[in-house]
Amino acid sequence: ISDTKRAIKEKFAIDDRIVFADYPETIAESSKVILGYVDRFKRFQPLTFDGDTGKISAKPETPHVYYTVEEKNPPLTITNIGSEDTALFMASGYIGGSGPRRAHIKADYLKSDGTSGRWYYTSDTQQNVSDKIILKPGEYCRFKYYDDGNPEYPDPGAYWQFYSEGSLLKVSGDISSMGRKLVNNSADATAGFCRYNHFFHGMSNLVSAKELILHPNPMSEAYRFMFYQCTSLVDAPDIPPPRSYHNTETHFYYGIYASMFGGCTALKRIKVNFTEWPRASDDDSISGIITRNWMSDVLPGGTFYKPEALEERFGPDYIPEGWTVENF
Repeated sequence: ISDTKRAIKEKFAIDDRIVFADYPETIAESSKVILGYVDRFKRFQPLTFDGDTGKISAKPETPHVYYTVEEKNPPLTITNIGSEDTALFMASGYIGGSGPRRAHIKADYLKSDGTSGRWYYTSDTQQNVSDKIILKPGEYCRFKYYDDGNPEYPDPGAYWQFYSEGSLLKVSGDISSMGRKLVNNSADATAGFCRYNHFFHGMSNLVSAKELILHPNPMSEAYRFMFYQCTSLVDAPDIPPPRSYHNTETHFYYGIYASMFGGCTALKRIKVNFTEWPRASDDDSISGIITRNWMSDVLPGGTFYKPEALEERFGPDYIPEGWTVENF
């Protein structure tokens, strides 16, 4: 990049096209905007490009978003695929009423138009509600957890949740970019695992999550109610096998996928990547199934993709009734 030696061999973006700078060069582009580069501290730095002079300058007034070249996948992204404006915001909740702790909302965001900002709401006693982001048709917003160095206590009842008002949406990218850092109460919390329960609960204008990347997660109720009552959701994300919380293949916490797609009446596709129906450790009762009610009220007519070794069972805890099964 002209006059920007520090960008050599770093990844950056021009008009949402990712390229690498192998040597300094002047960009012969009509575009006036470069989204940014990764500096020597591996922080994202927004830039502007003047097509008339070929010069690049930093924009220190927008220092919020930090994406690094080490990230294998794009961060969580929400895209407006409809024809009207859509408002996005987050709020904290507590299962069972007003709990003793509230989930903090700490996230950096970057819109496709280059606008960036930060949600930072940290009350422990009152509901945290962010301000709204407006997405015009075709626009998207990327999100990443903001780590302020103050991890939260992993209260099992506390969660944070996206809300939307307006047109149709899709979600994509890596869900772990929004992983809340939790106080060390177990080896798994230290490793950065966290819950995404209720994350999109009730988002009735969400149509597709096929490109959302989930990871094996050992946390109790990690994905519980994640898409509950998403009544327009057609394509689910691929479901990873649960991760053991011990050095064995059989120790799982309760409810990792419980009620995950309950009430998703438009759902037509899901792919799972486990070879047996996993149960919580030392629990042989029906409640021990970690996919408990994950397909409750899902209507017939979809396709369930699974490994050939996975037993073909039907019902709200397994494969929805009336679905076609495809083995791979």
